[in-house]
Amino acid sequence: MKEIIFWMAVTVLLSVIEAVTANLVTVWFAVGAFGAVIAAAAGATTPVQVTVFVLLSAVSLALTRPVMKKVTKKTGEATNADKAIGEICIVLEDIDNDRNMGAVSCDGKIWSARTVDGTAVKKDEKVRVIQIKGVKLIVEPVNKYAEN
Repeated sequence: MKEIIFWMAVTVLLSVIEAVTANLVTVWFAVGAFGAVIAAAAGATTPVQVTVFVLLSAVSLALTRPVMKKVTKKTGEATNADKAIGEICIVLEDIDNDRNMGAVSCDGKIWSARTVDGTAVKKDEKVRVIQIKGVKLIVEPVNKYAEN
């Protein structure tokens, strides 16, 4: 009887932790603990109960974790700034990564800019936005590729 109460307590504790965190951390172990409750109620020995707990936890983890990762996959939310990626901009201030300086005008907005490979770019040249890091555009000179 003590073992049944123990495994029930473990099941409840793990379920509560899962409900509070909602991070899919303990749900598989709660399933294993519930299996151990059933094994204990059926009169299984302690080593068998522990084996049931471990095996059910592992199986439930192996079967559901990949699916749950896909379902709960967090994607970054697109912002209006993301539309700048791929745009051609005009350099307003020489871009020099070593001196931590550079600015571009892109779609009527002024951005701090750095080049993707450290290439210096002079004022009034054209650059293409490769990515956004924080509040800086990461750019490359347009002449690096044929302009579209």
